[in-house]
Amino acid sequence: MNLHGDTQRIESELTSLFDAAVNVKEDLQASLARYACVLASSYLEAAFRELLIQYTQQRAHPSVVSYIDFTLGMFRDPNMEKILQLIGRLDPEYRRLLETQASLRLKDSVDSISANRNNIAHGRRSGISLGQVRNYYDDARAIVSKARTILVP
Repeated sequence: MNLHGDTQRIESELTSLFDAAVNVKEDLQASLARYACVLASSYLEAAFRELLIQYTQQRAHPSVVSYIDFTLGMFRDPNMEKILQLIGRLDPEYRRLLETQASLRLKDSVDSISANRNNIAHGRRSGISLGQVRNYYDDARAIVSKARTILVP
């Protein structure tokens, strides 16, 4: 298990994509936006997996950490409710804290990443722009930061 490996790799890839996309033709930016949206969803998966493993490592026997690591491999396509359920399973107070700290805009951004990712993955139209993905991703990072403050202060 590699704490921060996947999250940092995805963050780096998204940063490079956003930087490079400035010089890309508009018609290719739409494809890059779809790819960036899928990466943003993967970022949420990896970040919460890594956060919960770190949380568990501080509190549990290595065999429990191994179980959590395996189980979180099935945490896919997170939307805000799935994230709240995930941390609420650790402690209902954690869910309450994240719910109250996350603005409606942050919640909507996480849900938009999920909805657009599903449309993209199933071959449906997604009119998402690179600018929208960047904003949603920034908000997703804010959600992860708030969860980190709650879980591993």
